[in-house]
Amino acid sequence: MIRNFNQHLALFYRHAGLNFVWLLIIVLLSGVTEVIGIALLLPVLEFESSAEQTSQVSQIIFDAYALIGVEVSLTSLLALIVVIFAAKGLIVFARIVFAERIVSGLVLRLQTQLIASFSRISYVYYAQLKTGTLTNLIFTEVERFARSFSKFISVIATGLTVCFYLAGAAMIRFDLTAGIVVAGFFALFLFRFLVRRTQEISIEMSGESAQAHANLIQTLQSFLYLRASGAMDRMTGRVGERLSALIRLRVKLATISATLHSIVEPFAVVLLAVLLIIQVEVEGRAIAEIVVLALLCHRAFTRLMTVQQEMQRFNESVGGVVTVQREGGFLEEHGEADGETIIEHMSEDIVFDGVTFRYGDVPAIDGLDLTIPKNNTIGIVGESGAGKSTLILLLAGVIDPTEGAVRAGARDYREFKRQSLHEKVGYVTQDPVIFNGTIAENITMFGDDPADPNVRARIEAAAIGAHCADFVSRMDEGYDTMLGERGVNLSGGQKQRVAIARELYKDPALMILDEATSALDTESERAIQDSIERMRGERTIVVIAHRLSTVRHCDRIVVLSRGKIIETGTFDSLVSDETSQFHALVEAQRL
Repeated sequence: MIRNFNQHLALFYRHAGLNFVWLLIIVLLSGVTEVIGIALLLPVLEFESSAEQTSQVSQIIFDAYALIGVEVSLTSLLALIVVIFAAKGLIVFARIVFAERIVSGLVLRLQTQLIASFSRISYVYYAQLKTGTLTNLIFTEVERFARSFSKFISVIATGLTVCFYLAGAAMIRFDLTAGIVVAGFFALFLFRFLVRRTQEISIEMSGESAQAHANLIQTLQSFLYLRASGAMDRMTGRVGERLSALIRLRVKLATISATLHSIVEPFAVVLLAVLLIIQVEVEGRAIAEIVVLALLCHRAFTRLMTVQQEMQRFNESVGGVVTVQREGGFLEEHGEADGETIIEHMSEDIVFDGVTFRYGDVPAIDGLDLTIPKNNTIGIVGESGAGKSTLILLLAGVIDPTEGAVRAGARDYREFKRQSLHEKVGYVTQDPVIFNGTIAENITMFGDDPADPNVRARIEAAAIGAHCADFVSRMDEGYDTMLGERGVNLSGGQKQRVAIARELYKDPALMILDEATSALDTESERAIQDSIERMRGERTIVVIAHRLSTVRHCDRIVVLSRGKIIETGTFDSLVSDETSQFHALVEAQRL
């Protein structure tokens, strides 16, 4: 238990820094003022009863008054108590506000760090992650981490206050205080199983919460399919099962917490009743001393048992600490490999030199040699599973080869700062990415102010190049039209053209179109092909196409099969060779 406490102390100090130390100092002052305020009741009672013998605590107060030249009176003693408790109130206020500032800053810092770590992870690791796990981590588990910090501070505050109470009680009667301490720690020992079980349940809750998030997000993202196929009840049932499991765990935690709360008060009252009877009725002690001693011991024992409850609450949130540390470590561990060179211009040929990429033991790309000349338009075709998508990921620098190298001229991609490389690449997918914002914001990717005249001119030029200016002009708000979640206000062809406009606005050296026309109608496909034609000769273009009419005007076509290049040439040369795989593909589509 001590080792775990020290680990969490070091962990929270690492995250909160010196603010954590200042907060502990405020907590310390809060406990000291509270105990002093209660201890001052003893000299008040003894002064009023004109006791012949005064306690050590009273004597210290009376001597202090004499030292500063203040007459000991009921008024002066009560005034001191008022001052002490007023100071305590201010300290408690400062503690609560300061702690909340630290917790809020901790949440923001952790969420920012996790989002930054997520932005740097490798694509291979991303492909293994569940979206629900990430959202649960960044929101739910970070909040639990912050709650655990608050509870940890409460544990420390309560523990220090217990120590101060016991110190005050020991100054009055050391022997009785020692007996109460032994009784209190015996009670804590009896409850150790509940503490351990609380930690286990908390970690289980983190796992169930992550799985519930994942299942819910899958259901929301697949709404249309699930509704049309009648599978909605099955998927929502899976979500319900996870939520039910989560509720069962919460009930278990509540039961353990209720057990602790129901035991503490009766145990403390019985102990103090026995103490009063023995000291006053049997030993004939002065009632003033015993009342203050009983009050201090009651507070100490209650707080000692509260330590158990605070540890219980801390353990309820400790799963968030474990999860944030574990998953945050995984994100850092699987960061994208990064080079040192910033690529200013991508003005050379792109070369695949003996490139192999494996998913496990299976090669998706196998010993591939390919040169993509600068400002040429290259078509990549092949049957499903031929390796087209993997080739594009390698070309975009999203993944690294298992063997061989992808080079821009003589420089290996691995030498480049990946961000600088990605900034030179335009990427349009079959399912275009549209964000919840205006058309202008989607084209600029929220990077520039659409109200700026120069930016507006670039937006309109990109829209004209992507053949989306016409339909934008027919909208009431024009480029300021809100597109809604995932572009629900646009047709498939319109979304695709906005996506191309975004890449044209970016003005990349390398433009990749991955099945960009496969799901479009004839008119939209013609518009996209015209956009490609306008870009020809101005930048390097790589087109992956299932619909082979899209690659008719490419400078060269590369045919893939099982991760290898089996044919290469122009559209006309390949289609005229009746023995070629490309000819067979064209015939299958009856072009």
